[in-house]
Amino acid sequence: MHIIVASHNLFRRELSSFILSEAGYTVHEATDSTSLCDYLHGMNPDLVLLDSHLLDKESQYLVQHLHQLATVPVMFLTSSHGIAESATSWHTHATSYLTWPYEAQDLLAHVQALIGDQTMCAASMADIVQTESV
Repeated sequence: MHIIVASHNLFRRELSSFILSEAGYTVHEATDSTSLCDYLHGMNPDLVLLDSHLLDKESQYLVQHLHQLATVPVMFLTSSHGIAESATSWHTHATSYLTWPYEAQDLLAHVQALIGDQTMCAASMADIVQTESV
């Protein structure tokens, strides 16, 4: 299973990638909307985790690509609890969203629900839960 983690924030991107790779997923990291779009052109990911700040920077370009990928689930990662963030996530065809900070088990549960890969998540969730709040 291939997951793209797209975030401008190095800590959040690497920590989310670590949690997912420890759970057995193949993770690709995108630092901006251009690198995310490059990944989207070159592969067919099973899931995209998208930091809300990437939409702020180059939203028109990125949202256009996300609309073309209606079959790929998109989980919107946000540090805001506001209604505007929630509304923005749905306008980008986000399937789900998760608010930062989040626990490793919450991230894995969302991923499992979105891509239905229960064997990977269930087998390694106990190991990864050792990681405190993300």
